[in-house]
Amino acid sequence: MPVPTVHIEINGSILALYGAVVATATAVVQTVGFLRDRASVKVIVQHNMEIVGHPAYAGLTLTILKAVNIGRRPVTITSMGAYRVHPGKALVCVDTLPALPCELAEGKYVQAFIKQNDLDLENIESWQAWDAVGRCFKLNVAPWYKRWRSARLRKKFAKHGETTTATTPKGNA
Repeated sequence: MPVPTVHIEINGSILALYGAVVATATAVVQTVGFLRDRASVKVIVQHNMEIVGHPAYAGLTLTILKAVNIGRRPVTITSMGAYRVHPGKALVCVDTLPALPCELAEGKYVQAFIKQNDLDLENIESWQAWDAVGRCFKLNVAPWYKRWRSARLRKKFAKHGETTTATTPKGNA
């Protein structure tokens, strides 16, 4: 009894299409894995907060700045603060829990407490947290055109080595 033979022809175009599909799927999976595994910090701000039961904060209205590690890699937060719209000065938060610098594992956070009556909330450009490698994680507050103009002015004055100071109108001093 003769053995039946099977003939299979593979077209070069079909093989190329198969290779392209597999390579694209692999690239997508690798990119998603890379984006998921990188360090990522979310900055959250809460206004009009009170801390109950702590004598140091009794009767104070606070703004709480929180940096949360939403990535899979640990990140060390070294400072937190905000930029004011130019010519306002930047501010750095020193009252943090836990104390800075602080290593944040996945899902952990650090909080900063700021007396709200010391802030001019209308002139905040962005709230920020900085890590040990110099990355800045932002929560933009001001509209894009104000941030853009403020950054240009800040860069211009820094380039010329000038410092900006807030001046009071004549007659108000």
